Amino acid sequence: MNRRERMTIELKDDLGQALVSLMREKPFDKITVEDIITSASASRASFYRHFKDKEKLLSYELLRQWARYATEHSLLSTDASRERDQLFFEFIYSIREENQLVMEAGCESCISEAIWNAFEGIQQDEDPHEYYRDCFRASGLSGLTIGWIKAGYDLTVDQMADLAAELFDRL
Repeated sequence: MNRRERMTIELKDDLGQALVSLMREKPFDKITVEDIITSASASRASFYRHFKDKEKLLSYELLRQWARYATEHSLLSTDASRERDQLFFEFIYSIREENQLVMEAGCESCISEAIWNAFEGIQQDEDPHEYYRDCFRASGLSGLTIGWIKAGYDLTVDQMADLAAELFDRL
């Protein structure tokens, strides 16, 4: 990775962190792009060069957090196992404060988009069954995650991983 690519990633990360920090202070709909760029010491042009709107920035930030977690736990985007589901739900639980802020902002689609992007390894290859199974898994994890957040994390991480395994094993 060259210097310019590293600087771009750093800028995008700074913008994402600024948005989450601002969400702790005021409602999402009251946060402006100006607030975000001021907090991140960035320019308006830099913001719009990388993000269409603050919802796309929020999706990016959630995906960035997942990517960091997945890297720390040596997870591949296409791994499908009870262990991966366990780690996935541990991650979701570890960012429950951010998830709650996202839900309160009415941006649950950002969570779904981040989960789908986390499955970037899904490719339509020679076996359409595997491709659609992986698409179903991404959608299923998204639905389970949104439901779990809305239910106030009423089940434990282990229970969520068991539920996912039970549902996906039926495929």
